[in-house]
Amino acid sequence: MDLRKLVYQNVACGVPPEKVARDLGISEEHAKDMFDEVGLKLAGHQVFEAMPYLACQKPIDALQNRKTLLPILETLDLDAPALAKLVRVRTAQTKQV
Repeated sequence: MDLRKLVYQNVACGVPPEKVARDLGISEEHAKDMFDEVGLKLAGHQVFEAMPYLACQKPIDALQNRKTLLPILETLDLDAPALAKLVRVRTAQTKQV
């Protein structure tokens, strides 16, 4: 399983990012970055597929919408070129602010 998906799934199920990072042997910052990346890709996928948008980029939103988001995440290819491009653009925009 993709480590990024594992981080997102755990946080979406209510596990604090600090505990996820500690249990997976990664830094807390890296775990938060992975969560953010997956959240952006889930949001992008919803737009790409013209799905009703569900908030998914904050831990509380992921927790509230996990029953819908987690099945989408299972089928999502996180390395798809279109989604990767969307994340790069969005990340660049947020860093400029």
